[in-house]
Amino acid sequence: MQLYEWNINRRLAYYGSMYHFLLSLKQDKLKDDEFKIFTSDKSGITHPTEHSNVFWAKRNSILKTGTVENYHTIHFSRYLLIKNHSIEEHFTQLEESNFQFGNTFQNSWLKLNFGEMTLDEYGYPVEENAFVVYGYWATLGIADLLPRYYELDKILEK
Repeated sequence: MQLYEWNINRRLAYYGSMYHFLLSLKQDKLKDDEFKIFTSDKSGITHPTEHSNVFWAKRNSILKTGTVENYHTIHFSRYLLIKNHSIEEHFTQLEESNFQFGNTFQNSWLKLNFGEMTLDEYGYPVEENAFVVYGYWATLGIADLLPRYYELDKILEK
C-alpha cells in the first residue's frame, strides 16, 4: 500500500512539472499532455487578450534539432508562457481516490539566461543555470522534485 502511495505522489510531482513539459516538447506531445505555449514580453500575463504582446507559440518555432544526435535546442525571446491543463486526466484509473485536485490549471514562465538552451536525449537541460522559472514552477520546493531521469511508471498497483 505504501508503494502505491509513493507511486501516486511521484505521478503528482511529474504531471505538470518542468521536466514533464520539456520531455513533452521534445517528444512532440504538447497537445496530448495538455500543454499550451505562448511567447510574452513579460511574466505574469496569463492570457493573450490581457496583453498585446502575447502570442501562441508553435513547437517548431522554439525547438530545433541540436548539433549532437538526439539533442535539441530551445530558443525564444523574452518569456515562454506554459499553460498546463488538468492533471486530473492522468489519474482517471484511480477508483478509490482520496485526492482533491482543486484548481489544476497551472501557468509557468520560462526565461532563458543565454538566448538558447540545449536539451539532452532525455529532455534535461545541458547547460547549468540556463533558465529562470516563474509562476507555478517557481512555487515548487525540494519535496516536489523527482529523481533525475525519472521514468513514469505505466502501471499503478495497490
